[in-house]
Amino acid sequence: MYEEERDIIDALRGGKAPEQSTGYMPIGRKDEIDEFERLLKDVERGKAVTKFINAQFGMGKSLLLRIVEEIAIEHNFVVSYIDLPKRAADIPFNKFEIVYTKIVQGLRSKSGRSFKEIIDAWLLNLKNRVRDELDNPLRSVDPIVMRYIDKSLEHVKEYSNSFAFVIRSYSLNLMTGNDEKANYAIAWLEGDPNMPANKRREIGVKGTITKEESFNFLKALTILIKSIGYYGLVVLIDEVENIMNLTTGNLREGAYGNIKTLYDNEHGLENIMFIFAGTPQLFQEGERKGIASYDALYERIKDVLHSPYKNIREPVIELEGLKRDELKEVSEKIIEMHALAYDWDPRSRMNPVLEEILNYYEERAGLSGGKVIPRDFIRAFVDVLDTIQQHPDITEEGILGLFEEKESEWEL
Repeated sequence: MYEEERDIIDALRGGKAPEQSTGYMPIGRKDEIDEFERLLKDVERGKAVTKFINAQFGMGKSLLLRIVEEIAIEHNFVVSYIDLPKRAADIPFNKFEIVYTKIVQGLRSKSGRSFKEIIDAWLLNLKNRVRDELDNPLRSVDPIVMRYIDKSLEHVKEYSNSFAFVIRSYSLNLMTGNDEKANYAIAWLEGDPNMPANKRREIGVKGTITKEESFNFLKALTILIKSIGYYGLVVLIDEVENIMNLTTGNLREGAYGNIKTLYDNEHGLENIMFIFAGTPQLFQEGERKGIASYDALYERIKDVLHSPYKNIREPVIELEGLKRDELKEVSEKIIEMHALAYDWDPRSRMNPVLEEILNYYEERAGLSGGKVIPRDFIRAFVDVLDTIQQHPDITEEGILGLFEEKESEWEL
């Protein structure tokens, strides 16, 4: 019955960020979540926003991105989540036309999990607007419908005539029952590099999407998203440190140049937010392969004050470990989800020893700066819950011993 909760627990057990976060699973990041919710309001007003997350492995940057993803969808945004692979050539960020294709291929919204579903929602919206004038079935071509389509695409056409043309081609082929051509249109808009030339000709286009076109297409996409009724587009990019694996300085410079272009909003994008998440090496001053190697971007996002005080309104948010009250919040949420996922009552076993568990982690954290790495704590907590559910005879002292064993294992 509670499959979503079980999926989340399974992900946390493996040290991964769940693809969904029931109730925006709290991870001790209230300030950061509040900041992203504020930025979403800016995006809704038409702004283009670029933000960075700097966090060591295990600090929860991927989990925070997943939570922002869920919040954005709940707040009526379209979202795309991209993991940059270790083999940087697989998604070379110096080639924004390829990044664009990954953005479009990863679109997710309330109306579906694909670009096609979003376009179909747009078409359905147009159909609904003319339903008093049109009695024909969905798969029909009516001058009234085509007139509404053309009018709706006027603003899109200002930024990309080819984008608007292919959207129109998709609509026409869909309504006349030519699914094959309709699919070609979607594939071309998604940047399919392997589409044969004769198939491109069938939908009235030449070549593939270029880098310059990709920025225009992105702008056209956000305009289309807005016309459906969404507030804008949120693009979440994780593992950005893998840009450093690009083989030459010129390629890395091209990648950081594209990020700078987005940060400076050189293409006049509206209603869009980019969030880039990476490890400290990416942001480190003096790192010859990181952002510091590209002055034009580094000078814009570096911490100019070097202040010990946290300022989440700076371009780069740095995630720290969890404090005691945050650990307690996370613990209670995991207990709640584990209870639903496996239909048992872990509260009766954990509540009597929870304060001692928190004391243990607080004392250990005091030896290394005072804060706990979220991933280590969460994995241990889930593992202990699994164990005591399957072995109900474990005593309170035994439960504390399990946590100590887990910490000792991970230190080896």
